[in-house]
Amino acid sequence: MEINDIVQASLSLDIQTKHHELIHKFLSHSMYFAADPPKQETSLAKSTMLCMLGAYTQLAKPKTYLEIGTRRGHSVCMVSLCAQEPVRTYCFDLWQDNYANEANPGPNFVQNEFNKTNPNNCTIQFGTGDSKVTIPQFLGPNKFIDLVLVDGDHSDNGALTDLHNVINHISVGGLLVFDDIACPQTPSLLNVWRSFIVNFKNFEPFENKECNNGWAVAIRRS
Repeated sequence: MEINDIVQASLSLDIQTKHHELIHKFLSHSMYFAADPPKQETSLAKSTMLCMLGAYTQLAKPKTYLEIGTRRGHSVCMVSLCAQEPVRTYCFDLWQDNYANEANPGPNFVQNEFNKTNPNNCTIQFGTGDSKVTIPQFLGPNKFIDLVLVDGDHSDNGALTDLHNVINHISVGGLLVFDDIACPQTPSLLNVWRSFIVNFKNFEPFENKECNNGWAVAIRRS
């Protein structure tokens, strides 16, 4: 799997359409509604993190997906919607009410949303608590995950800890996704990402700072 293939797939009309359907057709009302269905392949500047997750899921067919920061479940639902075969998904969150001025309704809500977008019998498992504790406990010394999203604690130290806790548990060929590298409320996350990923030469990174809030990815080569 080449990182350029994943990026290119995230621009495709197919992935954009699934993103649009996810929000407009499947999921309950939220602040993320888009205006119109996509009509052509997008520019990289408009390729969202959800499209990136969908592109990798469709191309690489991951067996496992883990996310730190679930909230309403948009990301895990995108993975299940784009899955070509069953994916075991794991969602970790504090489930903190009114997080960032948006409802954070909890695992039961996410489970119901997940059930709407699950044509290939993906499974979902929830973890509750501080990811600095729950992620190391879950991963242990030897568990590997194909696709990982870090979108939880947005403090510099919190985000860095989450990255360190997952980086050595990503499968060869697996993808690490880090959200919000261009978010106006957390401008230092870009430097957190860059200073972190440069130390892992077995990962090939890529950044999109142009789309809303930005995202970064890195694919494990060895």
